[in-house]
Amino acid sequence: MSGRVASARVIPLRSKPTKQMMARSELRRLDKWWRTLNRPFELNSYFGPQTGPAWRVRVRAHPLVLSAIHAVRHHRGATGVKPADANTGGLVLAVGMYLHSGSVVLLRDDMRVGDPNYLRDHPLKDELATAISDHWSRHVLIDFHGMKDDRNYDISLGLGRYPPPRTQRLAERLAGAFELRGLTVDLGGTASGLSALSEETITTRNCTP
Repeated sequence: MSGRVASARVIPLRSKPTKQMMARSELRRLDKWWRTLNRPFELNSYFGPQTGPAWRVRVRAHPLVLSAIHAVRHHRGATGVKPADANTGGLVLAVGMYLHSGSVVLLRDDMRVGDPNYLRDHPLKDELATAISDHWSRHVLIDFHGMKDDRNYDISLGLGRYPPPRTQRLAERLAGAFELRGLTVDLGGTASGLSALSEETITTRNCTP
C-alpha cells in the first residue's frame, strides 16, 4: 500500500443566498434603474427634453399609482420657474417598474400648461381622473417630492386637505415601516410644513370623491 496521498482539488461550496443578500441585490438593481431612468429629466439643466410629451400618465391593474409632478424645472405662471424635485422622476419610474404599478410624471417643461400641483384645472389631472374613474375607490396615489435637509425629518407624509380614513391607515403603516428601519417620519407633514393642504394638489383634486 502506497503512503502517497492522492492529489485533490478543493471546490468551495456556494452558500444559499440569504434574504439579506437577496435584498441588497434587489436594491442594486433598483438603484441602477433609478439612475438610468432619471437621465432624461436631467437634460437641459433639469428642464427635461425640448420636444415630446410634457407628461405621461400610466395606470395599470395594480392599485398603486406613483407620481412625480415636479420631476423637472417648469414655469409656474407669474411666479417664475419652479425648481425640480431632483431625482423624483427616475425614482417613480424605477419603483413603478419594480412593483408593476402605475406612474404619473412631468417629463419636460411646457410653458403652455404650467404646474399641475399649482393650477386648479390642469389637463394632466383630467387625464389621470379619467384613467382611474372606473376604479376610483381601489387606487392609491402617492405623490413624490424632494425635501431640504433642514426639515429635520427623513420622510414627510403629507395627507392632503381631505384624507379619507384609508389614507390615514396607509400612512400610519408606511410610517411604522420606515421607523423600523431607523428613519424619522413626520406623519401628516405638519412639523415639516409639507402637509399638502392646498386645494390644487394632485392628491387633493384626484383623490377626493
